[in-house]
Amino acid sequence: MRPKQQLALVFGGGGARGACQVGMLQGLFDCGLLDQERLPDLMLGVSVGALNAAVFAVRPDVPGLAQLDKLWSTAPLQTLFPRWRTFGYLTNREAAHRPQPLRQMIRDNLTIDDLADTKVPLHVLLTDVDRGQEAWFDRGPIVDLLYGSAAIPGVLPPLRLDGHRYIDGGMVNPNPLRRAVELGATKIVLLLCGSLAPFFHSKGRPLSTLLMGYSLTQLALTQRELASQPSSIDIVVLECGAADSVDALDFRYSKLLMGAGRRSVIQAREKLTDLLGQDR
Repeated sequence: MRPKQQLALVFGGGGARGACQVGMLQGLFDCGLLDQERLPDLMLGVSVGALNAAVFAVRPDVPGLAQLDKLWSTAPLQTLFPRWRTFGYLTNREAAHRPQPLRQMIRDNLTIDDLADTKVPLHVLLTDVDRGQEAWFDRGPIVDLLYGSAAIPGVLPPLRLDGHRYIDGGMVNPNPLRRAVELGATKIVLLLCGSLAPFFHSKGRPLSTLLMGYSLTQLALTQRELASQPSSIDIVVLECGAADSVDALDFRYSKLLMGAGRRSVIQAREKLTDLLGQDR
């Protein structure tokens, strides 16, 4: 009898570009590559990817996908980083934006309190700034942990939990393939909030340019992760090139990005069929 193949879905970070991942999940279901009887063995999430993964891990079915679609389509995401608070970057404070809107949005979209209670096991990455290293959680207060995983330094205040300060997990590892392998995954689908091709321009606001520079750093880390994986690990990367030019704090393009996410599944359908069609 062939050994069970462990499938992991890895949800990377990307701020407002996280809408791509919703379309990717919808595409996987639409194409019959995933369903309620064929789910991943584990999921890993970083930053906004942790929120997407958590909503799906709690309800890994069509209604759960509909909830994610509604979250990105109709929820007041624009209130998370209102442009009128841009002056906050010039003041003597820890962060420009308040944590309450994001925390409330997380709370409104989840029915559990502890990360350990998801139907599909979920591991969330934060950055421990006091130790300067990755901090992984598969249990604990879910609203706190999802907030901390998305707390971009300077944009949102860090999470303070059990005597430590935590910020956006993407700062140390935006697409943690290595961790998935350490947890036993032999098959991985990486849901990117962008593409593997460099994109940078200096037009627009200084903050937008800064975030694009941050995206280039994330891209380099991801390419290093991909190159370091052993040949025994099968990986399919779902890219969303339409997201590359979208500001990570601009939530006006969610519908467009969800459509692009769906198309990425169609484009990679043959590879995904090979990966997901084998015995697990």
